[in-house]
Amino acid sequence: MLTFTIPGHPAGKGRPRAAIGSGGHATVYTDARTVTEEWNFLALARPYLPKVPFSGILRLEIIAVLLMPKSSAVKRAAMLAGAIRPTRKPDTDNLAKLVMDAMNGRFYLDDSQVVELLVSKVYGEAPSVTVSLFPLDGIL
Repeated sequence: MLTFTIPGHPAGKGRPRAAIGSGGHATVYTDARTVTEEWNFLALARPYLPKVPFSGILRLEIIAVLLMPKSSAVKRAAMLAGAIRPTRKPDTDNLAKLVMDAMNGRFYLDDSQVVELLVSKVYGEAPSVTVSLFPLDGIL
C-alpha cells in the first residue's frame, strides 16, 4: 500500500480542447491549466514515487479536502464532522482523472490497472488531496 497527501486546492481535469489546423484537420489538446495542475501534482508527489511502478491490479482511493466556506460555528462544525459535504466544483470524476493521469506511467504502468476507484470530497481547514494505492493481487 502507498498513501500520500498533496497540500493545496484540489483541481479537476479540464475537458479536451480542439483546434482546426491549417489543413482543416482537428487537433485535440489538453488546456494549459490542466497541464500545469498535473505537473504541480506530480512535482509534489515525486518523493512518494515507487522505485518501480506497480504492475498488477489496483484499488485507488482519493480524498479531496476542500476549504470550508465562511459560515457559522454550527455549520463549520457540521462540515468538519462530515454532516455537510461539498457539492461544488471540482467534480469527483474530473478530480480522479487529473490524479490518475498525473500518476500514469510513474506510480503504475497504466491507469487501466485501476479496477476499483473511490473518490470523496470533504471539507477541512487546509485543502489537500490524499491518495492511497492498494495492490489487489500482491504483485508489485
